[in-house]
Amino acid sequence: MGEKAGGEVKLSQGFVNGDQFSPAVTTLSNGNIAVAFVDLRGGDNDIYVQIWSPTLTFIRQDNINTGALQTVDPSITALAGGAYAISYTQGTGADTDIIGQLVSGAGGVGGPVRHFQRYR
Repeated sequence: MGEKAGGEVKLSQGFVNGDQFSPAVTTLSNGNIAVAFVDLRGGDNDIYVQIWSPTLTFIRQDNINTGALQTVDPSITALAGGAYAISYTQGTGADTDIIGQLVSGAGGVGGPVRHFQRYR
């Protein structure tokens, strides 16, 4: 069994109001750590990703979805060059979709938002 190596670090850096929950974590190809989570402030759920060094030093924050729709259940996977793909559930209560986005190693949320489910 592993031993703790140092103290705990709050991985929702800079968030003092509201609740943060549903973390998803991946190690990026450049060795950094990406932590996706949901933030509940202002009556809706938003998705953020924060990038941390291997020594848990904060690097940057990517605002993935901060619109008015409810967004939950982030899932994240590493891609080449420090990039990552993130998926999450977005809905209004009447219509719920599975969404995906690509984010570059520099932090740019790139390309169009993709709706992953198919209708038959």
